[in-house]
Amino acid sequence: MEKSIKRTFNSYTHTTKSKKSIQIFDNVFGYQKQIQLIKWILRQNFTFNIANDAVLTDQKSNINLSSKVIWTRDEYIERFELESIEPIFEKIKDKRLSRCWINASTGNHVPRYHPDNFSENSTTILYYVNLKWDIDWDGQTIFRSDDMKDIEYVNDFVPGRLCMFDSSIPHKGTIPNNQAPTFRFTLNSTWE
Repeated sequence: MEKSIKRTFNSYTHTTKSKKSIQIFDNVFGYQKQIQLIKWILRQNFTFNIANDAVLTDQKSNINLSSKVIWTRDEYIERFELESIEPIFEKIKDKRLSRCWINASTGNHVPRYHPDNFSENSTTILYYVNLKWDIDWDGQTIFRSDDMKDIEYVNDFVPGRLCMFDSSIPHKGTIPNNQAPTFRFTLNSTWE
């Protein structure tokens, strides 16, 4: 794979009380790349599934609409041009892609707090897929402290945003309200 030119983008980091990081990257992809990604996502087959949070915590079943993504590690890195996003590539370059899926949330989904992975040094990359999103439609991602007592950080749903965080941080995506004219699409990948 050819190395591409390093890109410029806006980024910032929130560090939790337990010293875990949540990194936000905005303006990483141009509009044409965002269109290419959402067109690919809209062609996927979505199924109703029991959400991972219900399986991990033995909570009452929570049905969500999702699509498993079958990419190799290198296909993911190439599709998202991660070699040109140095802080992300440095974090995952020696890790394997353990799973990847797309969530399509509506106001009927009941999200629950969950970690994506319990293992040390596991990293999640969350991509906010929609091309247009109004802040009044909700859909934020809420991160809690490890003991679940405090909200650590609230990440707004911003089209094209990448959010990279320690996979063990309890979090959930909030549902879009009834004003949202479309699904809230996110692409989530976990790296070990």
